[in-house]
Amino acid sequence: MSGTVAAIERVYRRIMLMVGRGRIKIGRDDKSVQTQQVRLSQFETFDDVPRLAEYGFNSMPPEDSDAVLVFVGGNRLDGVIIATGNQQFRMRSLKPGEVSISDNLGQSVFLSKSGIVVNGAGLPVTITNTPKVTCDTPLVHMTGDADIVGNLTVGKNIVAQGDISDHAVKSMAGMRQIHDQHTHPIQNVAQGQNTINTQQPSQQE
Repeated sequence: MSGTVAAIERVYRRIMLMVGRGRIKIGRDDKSVQTQQVRLSQFETFDDVPRLAEYGFNSMPPEDSDAVLVFVGGNRLDGVIIATGNQQFRMRSLKPGEVSISDNLGQSVFLSKSGIVVNGAGLPVTITNTPKVTCDTPLVHMTGDADIVGNLTVGKNIVAQGDISDHAVKSMAGMRQIHDQHTHPIQNVAQGQNTINTQQPSQQE
């Protein structure tokens, strides 16, 4: 009977050791599998614990992020991180059904009930390595200037509160100024040999 009790106690201890919760201290992300150092308590710290994440979603949790570990068979030498979170930097007050991707700098992509919001946190946003970008929308609205390096084909409306400029030519404001101030010479008027210019266009748009 004592042997049975001892076996049950061993199984119980294994079960109790299968899951742990702690804080990430430092990690590495330069190999095929990301690893983290996790402190479960002042007496228990684990180095090089592999971290699993959903395919296509990658992140490097900052120090003191929460971590949930599973230890295979209750073996504390064979653990894996299955979930992480950070109470300080997570986006708050989401409504049911809303989704966000965010980091510790304030950058975020927010799928809200009223639309998608991309927050660059004052940092540049770059779309790279694509031969074409299509905006299938009746209106593109810019609150500042638009600086165009390549070609721009306009099929719908572009509204810019600032200036639209092209590196290859002048800015839209500059071209508008030239257009509004240009004149056309009128040949062979007055005495038959004089040339005069028309007035500037009266239509401004």
